[in-house]
Amino acid sequence: MLALPATTTALILVDLQQGIVPMPTLAPRSGSEVAATSGRLAERFRAHKTPVVLVNVAFATDFGDALKQPVDRAFAHREGGFPANFSHLVDGLAHASDILVTKHQWGAFYGTDLDVQLRRRNVKTVVLAGIATNMGANPPRARPTNAATRS
Repeated sequence: MLALPATTTALILVDLQQGIVPMPTLAPRSGSEVAATSGRLAERFRAHKTPVVLVNVAFATDFGDALKQPVDRAFAHREGGFPANFSHLVDGLAHASDILVTKHQWGAFYGTDLDVQLRRRNVKTVVLAGIATNMGANPPRARPTNAATRS
């Protein structure tokens, strides 16, 4: 069993929202299975007073807040925006003690306050769960440090 220090660990749950969880293309588990398992995991973290971060993705109706950068395949904007409940977290997931972070692009670290929220809580270790965490969290690459070169 892996032991993580509760005082410096956080759980980050990514894209467990009403507009993503029901998608039929999720595999190897359905979105509802992932959401249910993530909810149980969040309860375990909360029981240990460990921060739980819920990350969703949202866009303005005109997508004016969407990241604009050169990519191989452009993001397909839905005419008129997404449905009103697209960004709402799945029912029963959020708890009053959770940290909510909204992203406007794939990654949760860039252009959000996720990094600040974790640093201010002295988080050194994160546990990632949710949907498409390989894209939805995308932590920035750590810069190597070399104590011998510090003055």
